[in-house]
Amino acid sequence: MTKDGWIRRVPDFGKFSPLLPPLIDQSDSDLPAAPCPGAIAGMPEFTGDVRARTCFLFCCGIALLAKLYCAATTFGTNDTGLFAIYAEALYDAGLETTYATSQHFNHTPLLSSALMVLHFTAKMFGLSFPLLLRLPGILADLVTSLMLWRLLERHLPKRLNPAWCSLFALNPLSLMVSGYHGNFDSLLAMFLFLAAYHCITGRVEISALFFALAINVKIAPIILSPVFFFFWMARWQGGRFFILTTSLVLATWLIPLLQYPRLFFHNVLGYGSYWGVWGLTYWLRTTGYPPFHLVSFYGLAPIQEQIMLGLKLFVGAGILLIARRQAKAPATEIFTTLSIAWALFFTFAPGVLLHYLVWPSCFILLCSPRWYLGILTSSSVFVFISYTVVNGRLPWNAGIFRVEVLETWLPWSILPWLTFAAFFIALLTAKKTGHEILPVHVPMDADLKKGLELPLSNH
Repeated sequence: MTKDGWIRRVPDFGKFSPLLPPLIDQSDSDLPAAPCPGAIAGMPEFTGDVRARTCFLFCCGIALLAKLYCAATTFGTNDTGLFAIYAEALYDAGLETTYATSQHFNHTPLLSSALMVLHFTAKMFGLSFPLLLRLPGILADLVTSLMLWRLLERHLPKRLNPAWCSLFALNPLSLMVSGYHGNFDSLLAMFLFLAAYHCITGRVEISALFFALAINVKIAPIILSPVFFFFWMARWQGGRFFILTTSLVLATWLIPLLQYPRLFFHNVLGYGSYWGVWGLTYWLRTTGYPPFHLVSFYGLAPIQEQIMLGLKLFVGAGILLIARRQAKAPATEIFTTLSIAWALFFTFAPGVLLHYLVWPSCFILLCSPRWYLGILTSSSVFVFISYTVVNGRLPWNAGIFRVEVLETWLPWSILPWLTFAAFFIALLTAKKTGHEILPVHVPMDADLKKGLELPLSNH
């Protein structure tokens, strides 16, 4: 293929690009925490007996087969088509030229390398690129489910009933996003969960590794960096976590930062999601005020840029405050701290695309099963209706998010947004209603407690 040939294709996305798609400072870690709002009272102890484990593994197998079947028999959304174009462009011309040619390409160097590998594999062995594209997310869901079981069996036996693990493995949101959509969000969610898991085990190096990998999938996890940093700083390992994470991220960013920094900052670090598709910016768009009408992430009116910047700063400051005040909570409550941060993010973020909804699922489940069920239900309804609308019918095959159908599926985003907002309000008002934000404290194993307890002299 000639250079002119693929350069014309990248910016001319045609049908694929009209719309891609008071807190508690629990300074004494020996104090037990009361239930989180929505937590189920009297939750039975997690018993990983043979019957429960067999049922869970059966559910994992069913979910895996269902996602593989969906990935093998459908094309996916316009993201699949875009990634196919990106992968070919990267393979033929390299990362710098792809950044320069298309401002739509906002992915990290490591993910770009993965796309080139997928393109080479599909071309060399005659395999389906749409299937290969969705395999990492499908496998990531399986790993997350298995590690959730391990976490509950080994470290948090009183947090959830085994049935919740089976529900998580079979949840329809992951089936639709990982099995159909065609993106890497489930991979991001897996790396974040593993980073938090190793906060429980006290292994700062592995936690930093997985957090760096999450950032290298998409840059969005950077907003959660204060949560991990202050967690480890309260345990006298903040410097090590910061140095390891920064080194691992910069190792993959070094070439673009040195050779074409302007393109890298503009395309990757400057991406701020779409105005008008979620939350507050959606409501502003519905006012009919002309400067609020455009749905895009570039070419926005100055007032749109200012509002988006203000919301980003608010979310960032809020997560910083949450991280600082929750740092001294028991190590087992890292999942609740992350749930609070995600609730703030999904309530006030200027733009959220529907496949982002898989990011917080596992954390919210560990924080509050009832709220997880509500958020899962509302998110699944929104995603199902959206995919059905962009496909035009059932069954799904190629779903293109065209401007013509925007107003048909977009109003359904109100449903999960309101659920996230209600969850966040419940967390903020928990103390006033006689509950605490943190769920039931589970005593850690003796070896973990020895390594993770805060020194009393520092309280």
